Amino acid sequence: MKATPALGTMCLAVVLVGLFVVSGFPVKAADVGTRADQIILVVGGQDKMKTRNPLPALANDVWTSDVLGRVYDSIGQAKPDTDELVPYIVKGVDADQNGVFDADEYGKFAKETSTSALDITAYYDFNGVYFHDGVQATPGDLFFSYQLQAMNPRSNIDLRVLMDNAGKSGSNYTTTRWLFMTLTTKNWQNEPTVGDASLRIAVRFQLQEPFANFYRSTLTGYTLFPRHVWEDRGFRDDIKSTDCTLIAPCRVDNLHEDFGKAIYPEPNPRFGQGIPTTETSYKPYVYLKSDTPAIDSAEEWQLTDGDVIGTGPFRFESFDETQSVSLVMKNTLFFTGKDEKTGTMIDPFVAEYIHQPYIDGILTNVYASGVLGILALQSGAIDYYHWSVAPEYVPDLINNPNIRIWSRPEPGFFYLAYNMRRPAFGMWNYNQIDQFDTGLHFRRAIAHLIDKPKIVKDFLQGYGVPGVVPLSPQNVRFYNASLTGYDFSVAQALAEMDLAHADAVWLAGHGGPAEAATWYTKDPGTQKYILPGIGTLEFFLWCPNADYDPVRANSCTMIANEMNKIGINVKAKPSAFSAITSLINAHDFDMYILGWRIGGNDPDYFYSFFHSSNAQSGQNYGGFNDPLLDSILEQTRMELDENKRVQMFQWAEGILAEKLPYDVLYFRTNIEAQRQDRFVGWMPSSGTIWNYWSLLNIKPPSNKRLSLGIEAPSAIASGDRKSIAVNVKDQNGNPVENANVTLELTPNYAGNFDNGTATNYIVTGKTSIAGKMTVSLVANTFADILNATITATVTYWDFPDAGRSSLVAIYPVGADFLAVTISLLDTDVVNAGDSLHFQIKVTDPLGFPKLDATVNASLDQSLDSPAGVSPVTGTATEMSEITFTAPVASLLPLDETQISLTIDATYPGFYNGTATLGMVMVKLYQTCWNGNRIPNDQTCPARGLPALEITITIGVISMIAVVYAVVRKRKA
Repeated sequence: MKATPALGTMCLAVVLVGLFVVSGFPVKAADVGTRADQIILVVGGQDKMKTRNPLPALANDVWTSDVLGRVYDSIGQAKPDTDELVPYIVKGVDADQNGVFDADEYGKFAKETSTSALDITAYYDFNGVYFHDGVQATPGDLFFSYQLQAMNPRSNIDLRVLMDNAGKSGSNYTTTRWLFMTLTTKNWQNEPTVGDASLRIAVRFQLQEPFANFYRSTLTGYTLFPRHVWEDRGFRDDIKSTDCTLIAPCRVDNLHEDFGKAIYPEPNPRFGQGIPTTETSYKPYVYLKSDTPAIDSAEEWQLTDGDVIGTGPFRFESFDETQSVSLVMKNTLFFTGKDEKTGTMIDPFVAEYIHQPYIDGILTNVYASGVLGILALQSGAIDYYHWSVAPEYVPDLINNPNIRIWSRPEPGFFYLAYNMRRPAFGMWNYNQIDQFDTGLHFRRAIAHLIDKPKIVKDFLQGYGVPGVVPLSPQNVRFYNASLTGYDFSVAQALAEMDLAHADAVWLAGHGGPAEAATWYTKDPGTQKYILPGIGTLEFFLWCPNADYDPVRANSCTMIANEMNKIGINVKAKPSAFSAITSLINAHDFDMYILGWRIGGNDPDYFYSFFHSSNAQSGQNYGGFNDPLLDSILEQTRMELDENKRVQMFQWAEGILAEKLPYDVLYFRTNIEAQRQDRFVGWMPSSGTIWNYWSLLNIKPPSNKRLSLGIEAPSAIASGDRKSIAVNVKDQNGNPVENANVTLELTPNYAGNFDNGTATNYIVTGKTSIAGKMTVSLVANTFADILNATITATVTYWDFPDAGRSSLVAIYPVGADFLAVTISLLDTDVVNAGDSLHFQIKVTDPLGFPKLDATVNASLDQSLDSPAGVSPVTGTATEMSEITFTAPVASLLPLDETQISLTIDATYPGFYNGTATLGMVMVKLYQTCWNGNRIPNDQTCPARGLPALEITITIGVISMIAVVYAVVRKRKA
C-alpha cells in the first residue's frame, strides 16, 4: 500500500474525568453516550487528533491520521501476510495490453515486459462500495479523489507522473488540472452479472514517465473521498438522526462554502477530467484560498463530526476537543466483497481475505505522560497503550499475565533536522543560482557532538540502534552498510568548525558579504561562535518535552549541552508537540528533533523528504536543495530495474550522510503492550501491532486455547539449510488450519527463514489443513559456535495468542555435533493425571539418524511417582518415543503449572545435542454441593448440617475476607 509517512511519531495521553470503560460492556465517556453490549477497544495515546479535515498539514501527524485512517479507505489493498497487491475496488490491469481484461488478469498489478509501462488500463467495480452515509460510491468519486489529492502538495507526490511534464518544473497542471487518466472502453472477459454494470469501468492511465511504484502507490494507494460531500456546497445523508434510515436518510445540505467543481460532471463528454482554473461554464475547484479570512476552500474547511465520511471499516462518531476523546464505530456498510445493503455477493475473492471488524468501535483517550498511560493499562482502564513502552516498565508488564508485550524493530526513525533556508545551518542565497552551503561543516560539527551510542545505551536502554541514514539497517536490501556515520569527538567537531570558517572566508572573497570572513569564529568578548544571520545570539533546538518522550527530550538536552561546551549559543527547547509542528509547517525554526513513522520497505519516501520540489509546501520541511540528489531521486522513481534502484538509493544515502539535512539519531525497538485478557488477534506489521489488519481481526478472547510446538533441530552447521515446522492445535488436540504464524530468529544476523516467497529473519505464514507451517532455516556462516533462538507466535480468531521458543546452535563448518528434534504427538497442554507423547530424533551434521547415541530425558522439577517422563535414558532408538505423565490435580500447586522437558544426546567425539520443550500442566476442578471447588481427584464432603464450630470458623473467615478487601481497596 501507499507508504505515506506521518509526521512525528508523536504520542500522549490524558486522564478522562468520569470515564468508565470495560471492553465488551457498556461504555460511557463524556458525550459519547452509553452503548450496551458493544465491544469497544479503548486506546491510550500521547496526543489528541488535531483536526477533522484530512487535507491540511495539521492532519499529517500520527494522532490525527490514526483516527482518520480508520474512517477513510483506499482503492486497493495488499494482503497482510505477504504485502502482495490483491483485488479490492480495483481488480487488476490489462497486463498483456490486448484490449481485454482477461479472466487470468484478475489480481494482476503489473504489465508484461513486452508491453508499454507507460500505458496502463485498470478495471474497477464499485458495486457494494458505499460511503458511511449510505451514498453509493461511483466512478465520479474515483476521478474526484485523484483531483483532490493532486491539488494537495503533501499527497500528490505519486500523482505527478500523471501531470503534464510529470509534475516537474514547467508543468501546467496548476492551471489545466489535467491528469492523464480517462474512462476507456470496457472489455471485461467474464464480467460479473450481479449489481449495476455502469459501476464497473475501465480507466486508462498514460504515465508521463516510468514510475516504479505506480501500482502500489498511484493505482491502489490513494484515498477514496465522497465527491457529494466535498464538491459544490456539499451534502450528506444523515442516517444517525432520529427517523433516518438507509432507505430514507435525512439529507443535510450546504455543509460548507461553494468550493466549485473539481471534475467535469456526468454526462459532459469530458466527464472525470479536472476542470481548469480558466473554465467559465463551471466554478473551478477552490482547494486552498488562504489569502481571505473566510473559510472558503477545501483545505480550510472545519468539518463537524457528521462531515467525516469515508468508506473505511469504521465511521467517525465524535471528537470531544475538551476532553480529548475520539470515537469511531464499526461501519456496517464496509465493503468486504458483499453488498451490505442487499446481501448480494459481489466478489467472493475479496470476502476470503477481508471482513467486517469484530469490534464495534475504538475509543481513544489522551494521557498527560507515559507513566499515566502505563498505569491505565495495568489497571484495565485502557486495552492498548499507543506508544512505545519505556524499557523500565517492561519487567513489571511481562509479569502481568493479562498483558502481552510486543517487541519489533521499527522502520521509522528519530532525527535532528536543520532549516536549510538559513545560512547558519544551510544555504547562503538559498534556492538561487549562486546558493552556497555555508552550513555544511557546521552540520558535520554537530554530528561529531552527538553521542548516539550513549542515547541507545542510556536513554533507550539498548532497545534500538544508532542511526546513520534515514533508512533502517534492518532493510538489508536497500541499506548502504558501507556508511559508518560520525564518531563522537570534540576535536573533530572543532576541526569542522574551522573548515566552516574557511568556507565562509572563501565566500567573502567570491561575491559573498564581507562579514562572512568572521562567520564560524568566536567572538573575543563572549567566546561564542558568530553564526551567519544570528551572530552570537541564542537560538533554539526544538524537541518534544519529557512527558511526551523522555528519550528525545534527554537527547535534546545532551546535544545542546555539547554544543554550548564548544561555544555554540543554543538552547534546548522542549515544547508541546503541536507547537513544534506549527513552527515546522511555517518553516520558522532553526533546528528540531522529531521522528517519522514509515510503512513498507521501499525508500521512495526519500523523494518526499529531500527533493527540492517538496520544499515550499511539501514534506521537505527543512528545505534541502541539492541538484545531484534531486537527479538521483528522480531516477529511482523512473527506474523499473529493482537492482539498479537499490544502487541509486545507496548512492542517495551516501549524499544524505555527507550533507546531513537529517542527522538520524536512532532506530528504536518498538515495545508495545496490550491487554490480552481483553483482545486477541493482533497482527504485527511495519514494527507495530497498531495497523489496519489488526483492527479488523482483534476480538475478545474465548476459553479456547492454542497449543504449538516447534519442530526444529537443536543444532545446524554454518551455511546449512534445515526444515523447521510449527504445529498448531486447539485445546482438544485438533489441528488448526489457517492460523497466522510468525517466526523470528534472534539475533537477526544468525540467518534467515525461507518460506518460499520471502527470505528474512522474520517470516509469516498460515498453517495447512494439518495445522502445520513449514519453512527452511538457512544459517549464516560463523567461525565459532553461535547460539540462536527461534520464536514462534501464533494468532487465530478468538483464541488467545500463543508463543514458544526453541534454541538452535550454529556450528562452524566441519564440526561434528548432534542435533536433537522433539516432535509433539499431542498438544503442549496436559490435564492433571493425563499423559503427553513425544517423538525424539537425533541426527549428525548431515541429517542422518545417530541411532546409537545415548539419550537422557529430564524435567526441570521433580514429580512424585507415577508422574514424570518414561523412559528416562537409553539409545536414540530406545528413546525415539517417550511419554510424560502429569501429577494428579491435588499435587499441582497452581491451576496452571509450567514444566520443561529436556533431551540430552551424547556420542564420543561429537558436541552434545540438547533440546528443551515447555509444557503446561492444568489442574481440573469439580464443584461440590456446598459450592466449594476442589481438585477433581478429591472427594466432596457428605451432605449434612455443619458443626457449630465449623459455622463459626466460616463466619470468621468471611469477616476477615471483607476486612482485607476494604483495606486493599483503600490502598489502591
